[in-house]
Amino acid sequence: MVAEDSGPRRVHYAWIVLGAATLILLASSGVRSSFGVFIKPLEAQFGWGRPSLSFVASLSLFLYGAMGPPVGRLADRWGPRGVLAGAAVLLGLGTIGTAAISSLWQLTLTAGVITALGAGGAAMSVAASLAARWFDARRGLVLGIAGGGMAAGQLLIIPLLMAVTITWGWRMSFLVLGVGFLLLILPLTLVLIRNDPQDLGLTPYGAR
Repeated sequence: MVAEDSGPRRVHYAWIVLGAATLILLASSGVRSSFGVFIKPLEAQFGWGRPSLSFVASLSLFLYGAMGPPVGRLADRWGPRGVLAGAAVLLGLGTIGTAAISSLWQLTLTAGVITALGAGGAAMSVAASLAARWFDARRGLVLGIAGGGMAAGQLLIIPLLMAVTITWGWRMSFLVLGVGFLLLILPLTLVLIRNDPQDLGLTPYGAR
């Protein structure tokens, strides 16, 4: 005797968490990789040399890498939701602040430090923490999707920023980024991402 179909299967909420986290990683990776778009506009407006701008870029890259271990520890201890939300706030404030700069030290503070710390907070270590909490199966696929999102950020965000910069200027590009993080990415993080399946009365995907 054939059992009756109980209805369509619901998508496990773990995949929604993964989708939201991947979008955050995509946006953060795009911002981290986009500094080269603004070098010529900054040179033209302020007359800063390549060594000064390269120092800002190098500082940003150093802080981004250095954030990996402490961010992973924070995600394990307090949960990835708060870490990603904090990263979105830093990215939003850093990019909006860069839109208003008038001196090199301000660029170093906003783009070289604040934005870099925010990008470091939205890293693969946080995605790994999410995968461990929400998935008992297909963790390799989950990390592959998150890593693909980070790579896609460079392909999607940089051309968009180039178009905005050419049309409306570099300040508008940074402003668009900041507003996007504070009004889109941050609410998305707070609404969709949860630290553990138990927060919603669920078990991890693939749990037996």
